Amino acid sequence: MKRFIFILACTVFISQSFLAQDSKVTTGSIALQNSDYKKAFDSFNQALEHPEQLKDKNVPKAYFQRAEARMLYLMDLAKTAQKGVKLTPEQQQVVENGIIDSWQDLKDAQRTDSEGKYEQRITKMRSQLSNQALSMGLNSLNLSYNKNLDPALQKQIRDQARKFLKISEEDNPKNYLVQDLMAQLELSEGDSTKALVLFRKSTKLFKSDPPPMPDFMIGYAFYRTAILERYFQHDIDRTLTSLQEGKVVLQREFDKIQVERASYSDEKWHLLNEEYQNVLADLNAFELDVYLNYPDKRQEALQKFKEAVSKEPKNYTIRVAYASLLEQSGQIEQAIENYQKATELDPKQSMAWFNLGAIHVNQAIQFYQKANGSDDYTAAQSLQKQGDEYYEKAYTPFQKVVELDPCNKEALRALKQICITLSGSKESYNEAYQQYKKQEQECDK
Repeated sequence: MKRFIFILACTVFISQSFLAQDSKVTTGSIALQNSDYKKAFDSFNQALEHPEQLKDKNVPKAYFQRAEARMLYLMDLAKTAQKGVKLTPEQQQVVENGIIDSWQDLKDAQRTDSEGKYEQRITKMRSQLSNQALSMGLNSLNLSYNKNLDPALQKQIRDQARKFLKISEEDNPKNYLVQDLMAQLELSEGDSTKALVLFRKSTKLFKSDPPPMPDFMIGYAFYRTAILERYFQHDIDRTLTSLQEGKVVLQREFDKIQVERASYSDEKWHLLNEEYQNVLADLNAFELDVYLNYPDKRQEALQKFKEAVSKEPKNYTIRVAYASLLEQSGQIEQAIENYQKATELDPKQSMAWFNLGAIHVNQAIQFYQKANGSDDYTAAQSLQKQGDEYYEKAYTPFQKVVELDPCNKEALRALKQICITLSGSKESYNEAYQQYKKQEQECDK
């Protein structure tokens, strides 16, 4: 009889223990409904200290609702911090780890939800957390680039970024943006091998399943791929292939906004077009640099850029790139013609003006050198005059450069040299020299 009473007592004690844990879930649920997120979060924490003591149906409920309570509590804490109130260490930990811990709660809720009661709500909240994690991963990655931070802190921020990005990757392994950011993270930590694999994965995912909305920034995934292929793998052919693929994808993205042109405001259209042009300019500049540094690729380059100019005759960037190639190939007159066309296409950009002025300066120097090496006074005078004519041709383009960029030191130095050389022919050059000298001094202040 005594033994029976002892067993009965133990059973009652254990039942009361289970009821106590379940009551904490109930308390948390009520607090959550009443918007008392701190109380709800604490109640679920207490309940989940011993999940084995909860009724089966309350386990997934506790995990899911703790994730909900934590994120809502996190929002309250963020508002508190915005008011200048300092958070306690415990509160700060909730803010820093809220997304990561809630993600784990959702995984545990899904694992224990044998009846699938919370499946839809879990899926919805996973998607929300994944987007937040992606945003936080991007922000953390950008913050880690701050060179003024202590290296140990930079490493800590990168580790946090990795955790956030892993959440997004787990939610959607085929998200090209996640792979791109993971690649940038590996690159920032010096692992070029992993970075290259991830950049290639990102571009492959984008090409196979592009997003409905245009994303011109994907061009930089191709750009970074090409950088690693050139400087890490020393594979010039693959470098050029990546850059060319990037331009094809970029054009496809631009075609999207052209089709939907009527749906964009003028301001939005301008911003998107500018973004496209900037990324395209960077891809073209990199491609041009490769071609200029590898003479055996020069003919291939000339043909490609000639075709590109024919396809997009009003594209300033392509026109300047083609002119640069012609100049490097010794086709000076054709280079001048294309630089001049570029200045007509967009007179507010300085590169074509500067390069045009530089070509005429180089032409002038050639005649001056010939004049200095000639023993025939008459011939030397003729050569000197021709040199002066090219200096005069260079004067206007460099004037345009300093109008657009008043502190362009190279252009100011070129103008001063031209004024000194031509000062004997016109008094106005002496006055101009003093003006540019003063302007240069102002810029140095």
